[in-house]
Amino acid sequence: MAKAKIASTGVCDFCKGEFDKGQMTRHLKSCKARQAAIQAEETGKARKPKKSKLFHILVEGREFPMYWMHLEMPAALTLADLDDFLRDIWLECCGHLSAFKIGNISYSSMMEDELDGSPLMAQPGDEGEAEADLVEEEEEEEMELPPLPAEIQGRFQELVEAEFPNKEIEISPLEFMQKIRGIFSQILETPPEVLPMSEQTRTEVKGLIREFDLQIMLVGLMESVEDRFPQERSMDISLEEVLTVGQKFTHDYDFGSTTYLSLKVIAEREGVAHKGRNAIRILARNNAPVIACVRCGQPAIVCEPGYYSAWESALCEQCAQKEDSDSGWSYEEMMPIVNSPRTGVCGYTGD
Repeated sequence: MAKAKIASTGVCDFCKGEFDKGQMTRHLKSCKARQAAIQAEETGKARKPKKSKLFHILVEGREFPMYWMHLEMPAALTLADLDDFLRDIWLECCGHLSAFKIGNISYSSMMEDELDGSPLMAQPGDEGEAEADLVEEEEEEEMELPPLPAEIQGRFQELVEAEFPNKEIEISPLEFMQKIRGIFSQILETPPEVLPMSEQTRTEVKGLIREFDLQIMLVGLMESVEDRFPQERSMDISLEEVLTVGQKFTHDYDFGSTTYLSLKVIAEREGVAHKGRNAIRILARNNAPVIACVRCGQPAIVCEPGYYSAWESALCEQCAQKEDSDSGWSYEEMMPIVNSPRTGVCGYTGD
């Protein structure tokens, strides 16, 4: 994780001018090239184009704010559309779940997955696919959850009861999963005189934290307490139904090795909406920050595969290719550093 505030610049997509992050919002309001583009959209056709409400949204990494984008999109599009866009440009690696939080309400992709697999959502001609889905569901039901090592079961139960003493759980399932992940970390940090733990058990717990087994276990834990959660909603809701100018909200991708984003509705206007894949437009985006090689300080281009960030294991090409490298990874196995707050996390390569 970045240890200090890093100056960040970005490029306006209209005039191609470079500005500091703090200046970009003001610049976009007055950019002459942008105003000219807007005017051309509104007057460049024989028939007067239909206008609709457009939201200007700033997105940035919550833990890595040097990664940011200014977006404009029709307010009639859904949170699911915005989620798809963020996945495509910044996040997607292994099909993880995600959630927006607006106020006290969580809008989760988990709800979309449940609807997609429901017989109520099946279309004519999908019978074969529905049968295959049912077979997969039956196989999933037979899958056993990884057991907790016996040495830590009592401590785990104690910490869970301390974290959730009330009958009702007043956080979203995503936050619940993150709390449980933190509990496992607490267990690892317990002094040996308080909780003796063999190296084998310690390794097992680390495996639970880092691998997909943790997500499988967390889903099982959620099912056991699902009636205690506040109602979770689907992302299939338009932005204009849940957002207003000035509103801040968040997006979390991946319940395990989470990438956290902060978003804010900067402004709205009536304008000509773009169609299809161009419906969400990038107005401006950060220049890729320089991550220093942890060995020599030169600009890094790769990092060790991992689940947290590129900043702790970033290497320049020369250091990464040294035969005496003690990382345990060959240069070919390392991950590229890319312009995204998820760089170096899980299996994300920016493709």
